[in-house]
Amino acid sequence: MGVETLTYTGTYLFGPGAIEKVGELCKLLELKGNAVMVNDKVTWEIAGKRVSEVLKANGFDEVETTIVTEGATMLEVEKVREKARRLKPSVVFGIGGGVNMDVAKAVHFMDKIPCITIPTQAATDAMTTHHSILYQKGMPSNMPHGTPPLACVVDMDIVLKAPHRFAAAGMADYLAKESAVVDCKVAHEAGKFPAYNEYAVALAKTNLELLKKYAKSIGKNDEKGIEILMRAQMHDGILEALGDSRILGGSEHMIGFLLQGTASGKKIMHGEACVPGTIMMVCHQGGDWKSVKKALEEAGCPTTAEQLGLTDQEIIKALVSASAASKAFSYSILTQKPLTEETATDLAKKTGII
Repeated sequence: MGVETLTYTGTYLFGPGAIEKVGELCKLLELKGNAVMVNDKVTWEIAGKRVSEVLKANGFDEVETTIVTEGATMLEVEKVREKARRLKPSVVFGIGGGVNMDVAKAVHFMDKIPCITIPTQAATDAMTTHHSILYQKGMPSNMPHGTPPLACVVDMDIVLKAPHRFAAAGMADYLAKESAVVDCKVAHEAGKFPAYNEYAVALAKTNLELLKKYAKSIGKNDEKGIEILMRAQMHDGILEALGDSRILGGSEHMIGFLLQGTASGKKIMHGEACVPGTIMMVCHQGGDWKSVKKALEEAGCPTTAEQLGLTDQEIIKALVSASAASKAFSYSILTQKPLTEETATDLAKKTGII
């Protein structure tokens, strides 16, 4: 197993059995003394407990974990910060999905403690990105930013055992870039986005084509497809560093966040919630939305309001609300071509979302 050192996102340890090498990785990075981990009850059993054992076997004095119970919120961040103030750790680990990694990264940003992320499933790119999405009353609120995690450890033995729903959600979150990269260009051409980076956009498009090629493999949870998905998500830190976090999500993400905040959307995963917006925004931008929808279906993603458990009205309201929000928060195709209830309904019907 090799260690890949990348310019923008630190060090990657990738492959089967990777968590067994965490102690060696910490020695390489000159991390020692105490460590704090962020887990939930499930990921503690899946990976956290073993990581703790490996760290102690490699010379760490104290290793303590915080079990997240309330999601990615400032309350959970403060629980970890309190433990960190007592232990004065050399490193904080975010182990699991986006919630645990975002909590760990927020501590990293706020208290300048090196962070190592260990994803246990393929639903998110939070493992290397420079920001941390925290929630208040079910909607994203405070978003701390800073340097990316010092390192990322991906143990494919663990990731491949996760339920397929996680991989499908990760695929959906990544394919959202089909819309996001166009929104970046739209904003740039309107003079609203000076951070536009053509090279980063080209890299994103290359990954998108590769993932669409392997959509059926991802749908079957085959090792090759899941490995490509994980590597694409791992490199989102590079895309963000080259350009801006907007390359990772545009108008489709705004729609997704609004859908997650609806009565029916509470149990929808982040990537799943981005699906309707991605398909509809690519169509709204004049792109090939049918190929995007086909890839999502092949990967096993729900692509209709009914499959997601959402109502037609929730879809339409999210489109109209996102149009209004785009004027104030983030220039996109919805700023140039805002949707009314009538045009939103037409778009949702045309794409088969409702």
